[in-house]
Amino acid sequence: MQNTTNFSIPLAAGQTITLGTCGVPGGSGFGDTILRLFNASNAEAASNDDAPGCGLLSNLTFTAATAGTFSYVPVALRAKAAMGPWPIS
Repeated sequence: MQNTTNFSIPLAAGQTITLGTCGVPGGSGFGDTILRLFNASNAEAASNDDAPGCGLLSNLTFTAATAGTFSYVPVALRAKAAMGPWPIS
């Protein structure tokens, strides 16, 4: 997989976010994508590879059990492809 930059997202307890290269407004992609979300301890809190109905593209919804700052890798590619801006909601 290709290395990417993580971005921080502060979340309140009970707050839900959706990340996606598929299934979110403005979401698009190509190649085989994977999305990963990490907690403040840098442990993986959620990930998605090949979401249902999205082929090789990814979509994940996460609800924070406790408040904290999470980080996400915008898109990691399993195959060579161009990077792009990927929306969250």
